[in-house]
Amino acid sequence: MLKYSIVIPIKRFTYFWSKEGHIDQRPNTHLHDNIIRFFEISWKTHDKHFKKSDIDCIYFIISSEDKPYFTQFVSKHIHNVRTKIIIEDHMLSPMYNFTSHRKQMLLKLLIWKYIKTEYYLILDDDIISLKPFGYNDLFSATNNKKIRYAAEPSIESQPHAWEGSRDLLKIKKRTNIYKLKNTISITPEILITSVVKDMMEYLEHEYGNVHVLYNELVKLSWTEYVLYWLYLRYIDKKGVSYYENDSLTSLDTNLTLYEDNYRDIIKKNITEHIRPFMIIQSNVYEYNIKDLKNALNLK
Repeated sequence: MLKYSIVIPIKRFTYFWSKEGHIDQRPNTHLHDNIIRFFEISWKTHDKHFKKSDIDCIYFIISSEDKPYFTQFVSKHIHNVRTKIIIEDHMLSPMYNFTSHRKQMLLKLLIWKYIKTEYYLILDDDIISLKPFGYNDLFSATNNKKIRYAAEPSIESQPHAWEGSRDLLKIKKRTNIYKLKNTISITPEILITSVVKDMMEYLEHEYGNVHVLYNELVKLSWTEYVLYWLYLRYIDKKGVSYYENDSLTSLDTNLTLYEDNYRDIIKKNITEHIRPFMIIQSNVYEYNIKDLKNALNLK
């Protein structure tokens, strides 16, 4: 039986982001504990919808500080599927001065060393499931040989990340990356394990060792998916042909910022369940555990 893997990074507490585009200074409370939020909200929806026999393993990436707290929830809530907890510092030394966000991006790539399947699905802890999901759902509804991905029309939403990723991969600056269309977007996404392996080995070879590479990664703007997409397009050459635009979420109804009518948006997604997943950002203060459980009718 063909199986896939799932990767979910989790951080117990995070900072909040306002709709106006700046840091929300309000402090975390017990209603913003992302580990509790994951198990009482996200996992309840996954537990209902995942075809567990199709999953080889769910890999949770967490800090060593959060592991004892996190572990007690795993045994209580997750059954009939294999799990593995990976400590961040076991993959990436704390000696490197990565921001929390950038560190998580790199960990989503370094996890390839643990993956035993051809593909792995990356989820965040604030993503919920809306409909049944199994191995076959990794592939496009219109072409079951093509892997699904969420596309953006161009690179205009984050040009600095595309330019930085181009430079990290040592793609010639005269290469016109600005012409790229239907470029890869945001989590959730599905990565090909062997391609991630090849890309990380390519980068290490280009920079001589991981120490030099990681110091470059600290300096430049990039994302895990932009690096991956450019590697597929310009170094792997045939890679982007593995994919077809068929998003795992409804990009126009994800809750990435605070919306006054968020309850109606959640209800619409649950009722229509056109896509298998939905993002309800954990860095929005108003999306706390109590209110989300009410909106989702979860006990």
